[in-house]
Amino acid sequence: MAVFDEMKIDGSLSDNISVMSNAMKVISGVVGFQQKVSKTSADELLDANSMYFDKRYGFEICTEKYRFRLFELRMKPIYTIEIIIDKGICEKIKNEIERSRRIRNMSFKILLPQPILESGRQYLLDKGYELVDGSGFEEEDIIRDIKGCDGMIVRTAKITRRILEAADSLKVIARHGAGFDGVDLEAAREKGIVVLYAPRANSQSVAELAIFYMLHCSRNFKLVQKIYRDDYRFAKFNVEKHELNGKTLGLIGVGNIGGLVAKKAALGFDMKVLAFDPYAKDLLDYIELAGSREEVFEKADYVSLHVPATPETVNSVGAKEFQLMKPTAFLINTSRGTVVDEEALIEALKEKQIAGAALDVLKKEPMEKDNPLLDMDNVVTAPHIGGATKEASSRSSLICAQGIDDFLSGRKPEFVVPPMSDMVK
Repeated sequence: MAVFDEMKIDGSLSDNISVMSNAMKVISGVVGFQQKVSKTSADELLDANSMYFDKRYGFEICTEKYRFRLFELRMKPIYTIEIIIDKGICEKIKNEIERSRRIRNMSFKILLPQPILESGRQYLLDKGYELVDGSGFEEEDIIRDIKGCDGMIVRTAKITRRILEAADSLKVIARHGAGFDGVDLEAAREKGIVVLYAPRANSQSVAELAIFYMLHCSRNFKLVQKIYRDDYRFAKFNVEKHELNGKTLGLIGVGNIGGLVAKKAALGFDMKVLAFDPYAKDLLDYIELAGSREEVFEKADYVSLHVPATPETVNSVGAKEFQLMKPTAFLINTSRGTVVDEEALIEALKEKQIAGAALDVLKKEPMEKDNPLLDMDNVVTAPHIGGATKEASSRSSLICAQGIDDFLSGRKPEFVVPPMSDMVK
């Protein structure tokens, strides 16, 4: 058995039969070995119980995920044997496969409406793809650039039906992050375009930001910053501040990000974690599963949202939920702006039904400058920076590039958006 480091054999190995023949020459001597063994009587074998009669043995080149059978031999009584192919031959086969793939991929164009990080860009270049740097990421820009492109990596751009209708060669879109609500999936499906995403690439970054927002709210930091230059003592002694230690964190959704937030809150700040997620399985012992969604809003000092934007979740946190919350509780949203009914939130804040909110996302992005939430002393807002760290962006770029390459090379991508999982076998 020969094992390639980081090598994927996907059936295209047939294109490299001339290289494979070299490996065949090296191991062809096994035939003589077989003939010799077949003439050996059973009496001469040390352990007759370990014989395998008329067993078909296959010798393979394989990795953790892929295997390719070199040949088969129908053997007479024989012990199990292992064939080790010379490492140099393996490397030669690997290099030849990569060269062939690069040549094949040169015919594929990948549109980048916005720049991606070097990790993903270099990966595609090394694989032989032609990269098309977009002229902009507005709808008209992408419509102008999309013609003749086979794939596209999307960051913040909205991919509308008009864009997809203008695409004459597009086969696959990779969304640079965990969300995919910015792509018209219905229109993509109609045209047979598969949409990929990078669901775990930014989990760590978003989880850290959720913790930051809780700390920010607990110390009433926005108000402190506003007044401490003019009234240092008031900001220091009279603006109410609290610890996170011993408080209850309520999670709506305990997926990749929610689970990390729970870990950091429970193990880092000694918070009690109460969660609601109808899909949660095998939760760790520091997470208590709530009996109902309402229980989370009633008991939590901080309610952190970690659900995708779906028809079921749009405006799912509104007046009813704010009435359930403690007047000392804060809302943290690092998921999607559409999950929260902003008008109901503004009203709850004005009526002091809740203490405040930290919103990494808003219903409309970029935000409207006259949005009342921007001017409230007890509300923290940001331009959707949860996954905008260099580390998360680098991971996302690479995962998107790998997904594009897998799809266009005939392999099954690892991260297909769930609504399209049936389109890729």
